[in-house]
Amino acid sequence: MHVYTIARLHNHDRDLDDISVSKIENSTLNSLKNAKGIYIYRSYSTELNVIPKHIPPELIHQISLSLPRTDLVSMTTVNRCFQAEAERLLYESIGHGLSVSAMISCFDILIAVKSKAIFVRSLLVDHSDPETLLIERLCDCIPVLLSLTHLQLLLPYETSAMAIPLINAAFE
Repeated sequence: MHVYTIARLHNHDRDLDDISVSKIENSTLNSLKNAKGIYIYRSYSTELNVIPKHIPPELIHQISLSLPRTDLVSMTTVNRCFQAEAERLLYESIGHGLSVSAMISCFDILIAVKSKAIFVRSLLVDHSDPETLLIERLCDCIPVLLSLTHLQLLLPYETSAMAIPLINAAFE
């Protein structure tokens, strides 16, 4: 936003020159010539080029940390810098509160886009009735999760008996 200001002083001895003139039309200047005292006129306008061309990554990081996950998803559409930081935070911890179908979709993305898989540090699979497809996708995904430091599997006993050999094989 730009603020255009003109001010004219008048004292008893003589008129003083315009204090500040910035992008004001001549007709406005002429109407201010007879001003007595101090008069300040302001107008406001917006222009598209007021967005900074470069925001420091530290500032983007601090903004991102304060946002809920839904806003981080929206942040991925702003520009490449915002997208990189939002994706890093979105993929850092996966599985907390996701449905089975959302987990399967997430695993599919991580398998297809390994640059996103490198962000994953924590993975939680906590479902009382997981589909076999979820376990299969998890096993396919484990080899690409190179930064994984925390894996928590909370599965029913019946499912874990089938899943443990598959998961162990994925880690080998």
